[in-house]
Amino acid sequence: MLGLFAILSTKKGKNYLVKGLVALVALALVFYIIRQIRKIWALSRAESNVTVVEEELTISPNQAQGIADTLETAMFESGTDSQSVIDTLQVLQTPSDFAYVVQTFGVRENCHSFGLFCDEGNLFDWFQQEFYGATGSFGMMGYAGGWYYQHKLEAELKRLGFELKD
Repeated sequence: MLGLFAILSTKKGKNYLVKGLVALVALALVFYIIRQIRKIWALSRAESNVTVVEEELTISPNQAQGIADTLETAMFESGTDSQSVIDTLQVLQTPSDFAYVVQTFGVRENCHSFGLFCDEGNLFDWFQQEFYGATGSFGMMGYAGGWYYQHKLEAELKRLGFELKD
């Protein structure tokens, strides 16, 4: 520790310290700008335009909320629990059940890497980001791990009468 103070007390050491602090501030500024741009982009998107036929519903409002929250938990931050997402979708019986969950989910914020890379979106946006990687995301391959789970997600969405659009 004394060696560090000795280095910092020299002119060269102070120069390194100043350069390091400037680089740190510049990096923080870049992350802030990226986050603000992503928030503006997210605000331009509306909630999903899905239709719920109440006569087809087999789930209650409380169940829809629970399923929406379970999906968020499975996909929140890095380390997506892909199988939990698939298992949760398998509980739904009708397209209206899924549409109701999508409406209940609404638009939520999803952050990765200690809150540095955040995005807001509806459930379809979350699926896109977690399973395929979002445009402009640092997780270009998605967080959910490979084509196997992408295929399973696509099959569940197709069973429920939906698909992810590019």
